[in-house]
Amino acid sequence: MAELESEIPCADWLPVICQNPAVSPPTWQDLIGRSQLAIYRNSASLSGRRRWQIGLLAMAISAVSVAGIRALGWLQIWELQTFDRLMRLRPAEISDARLLLVEVTETDIEKYGFPLSDAVLAAAVAKLAQHGAQTIALDIFRPRPLEPGYAALAARFQGDRNLIGLCSAKESNKPNKCGIKPPPALPKERLGFSDVVVDSDGIIRRHLLFMQPHSSDRCATDYSLSARAALHYLAAKGIKPQSLPGDKMGLGKAIFAPIHDSTGAYHKLDDRGFQIILNYRSPQNFIQQVRLAELLAEKVNPNSIANRIVFIGVTAPLANSDYFLTPYSAGELPYRKMPGVLIQAQMSSQIIGAALDGRVLLQIVPIWQEMLWIAGAAAVGSAIAIVSRRRLQAVLGAIVCGGIWGGICWFLLIRGWWVPLVPSVLAMLAAGLMAIVFTWWRK
Repeated sequence: MAELESEIPCADWLPVICQNPAVSPPTWQDLIGRSQLAIYRNSASLSGRRRWQIGLLAMAISAVSVAGIRALGWLQIWELQTFDRLMRLRPAEISDARLLLVEVTETDIEKYGFPLSDAVLAAAVAKLAQHGAQTIALDIFRPRPLEPGYAALAARFQGDRNLIGLCSAKESNKPNKCGIKPPPALPKERLGFSDVVVDSDGIIRRHLLFMQPHSSDRCATDYSLSARAALHYLAAKGIKPQSLPGDKMGLGKAIFAPIHDSTGAYHKLDDRGFQIILNYRSPQNFIQQVRLAELLAEKVNPNSIANRIVFIGVTAPLANSDYFLTPYSAGELPYRKMPGVLIQAQMSSQIIGAALDGRVLLQIVPIWQEMLWIAGAAAVGSAIAIVSRRRLQAVLGAIVCGGIWGGICWFLLIRGWWVPLVPSVLAMLAAGLMAIVFTWWRK
């Protein structure tokens, strides 16, 4: 260094680093590795009690935030679409052998005309009664005579105690929908309304069993067509509804509990009447179907009619605007709609299956259980972030746990419980991200 004094003044004062020849000098990769290890050790020094405190804080904030967002209704459409997807993923169920559909197809309309005359309907009802149908649900409006054949149909309405007719209720929020009168000769105790409840996205997910009609309503019945048909069928087997506490209804092996405003995924729900979640049996072929022409031509096996609920309704799309979207519609393009008569049959099948077989009814868990479910998911997400050493571990852990959580929700839906999937997954992700951010900030 003294030799450099002329060029660099005071050079001999500079410190000198002497490398031990027995030790290999560090490389850049070694320094980077040590830096990462040092960061992890600093993080680990923060872990223990302090890190879990941060995890609990992240869990609480994320769970409360997601619950608040859900209470505002911002997650409703996502939750309903997720519910539809889970419904489509359920295993297929066997068809219901207690029901039969006599459908009016386009071929039948070409043969008998539209609307069908009273003579055609009277002949169809007579064939079903002849072969021992337990309940006949006529899902065709007949507010006035349509000759020829009114006398024969009116005699059936008055004298056939197994025949149930149809009307449509008045809607106070729709002035143009004043309702449709029932058949003139049909007694009130064998009358059911056709009205259904449709969600804001046009999909039927709920089953309206009963509702109080307006005093000026033309359709003066408390029972839906599906409920009237199912209860008539069950009454013949000695099963009658019982009123239970909490506005619940006992029927055979089942207990029906109505849903209320802001229940589950729904926000500001129109909960008038007695509504439950509709547990579809399957989208197609859930009941046997025969054409009207086959019935009138004696081409239907009488054993397919005896002791069954038989629905008569129009399925021809050109003559029937009574088509609805279901949770299964989005599973195929173009979206497949279901005829109203099949919707009614699905609903009757749900009532009968629950009362006789103990088939599960879809229930929405109480709000305090939903909060625990969301908080549990947030705790899982927070724990993943706390115990993960690297970002990749945290990401993979979140994906795996999110998939497992979705599988649990799917399994519970099969067992009859609709638990919040979308809010819980959001709480899981939010808690994990928040725990990571809080940990970095505390460093």
